[in-house]
Amino acid sequence: MPRRRGRIASLALVAVLVVPMGACGDDAPATTLAAAAPATAEAAVGEWLAAVAAGRAGDATALVVPGQVAFVTALENRLSAADLAAALAGGLPAASGEQYWSSFAASFADFAPGGVGELEVAGSAPFAIDDREFAAVAVGFPDQAGSVGVIAADTAGGWRVDLLATLAPALSGQLRVLATELPADADGEAVRAALVEQLASLRAAAEQPDGQVAAGEVRRELEALIRFLAPALDG
Repeated sequence: MPRRRGRIASLALVAVLVVPMGACGDDAPATTLAAAAPATAEAAVGEWLAAVAAGRAGDATALVVPGQVAFVTALENRLSAADLAAALAGGLPAASGEQYWSSFAASFADFAPGGVGELEVAGSAPFAIDDREFAAVAVGFPDQAGSVGVIAADTAGGWRVDLLATLAPALSGQLRVLATELPADADGEAVRAALVEQLASLRAAAEQPDGQVAAGEVRRELEALIRFLAPALDG
């Protein structure tokens, strides 16, 4: 049967079309971070795509910058600061990770001319934010025109997919609401501190190599969030 034709769906659009995640109970097993990550940005994205396609949720999460899957699922499911703080501290519950990645794969198949497992890495462009190394990795279908970009980051131990840098343009408003409405308690402080640790990723979302910057209102939203989290960067 011929493959459907059309432009590749935005990963940012697909990734936010997820079903509600399961309850974050204290007895839920948490995903763990892999001991080693791929040595290149392209390998990291390729292995992540393969893990998502094969339903290996734990591997998919481990191939993402730590804490970022918890942030994305929390935003889409409107979790409380307490639940998000718990997920950041103890890891995303395994059931929640499985639900997120299976929904990601299913949604991609609905909006793209093929499944996520058919995507191939088609090159990368490195760039830096301060002293942090990133790469914009192009992925696409082998017989289709066009591609979408996945941002990868050089982390301790190797390269991982930077989910926040990739998805922040679609989640900029929700991220700013989260940051500005955090409670003045220990959970709110923990989430805010975790957000500050992601500043380089948020900046990578706003500006990529070759002048590929987030457009107009989205970039202003991201810049406002960055200034709110780190006023010293203003100007």
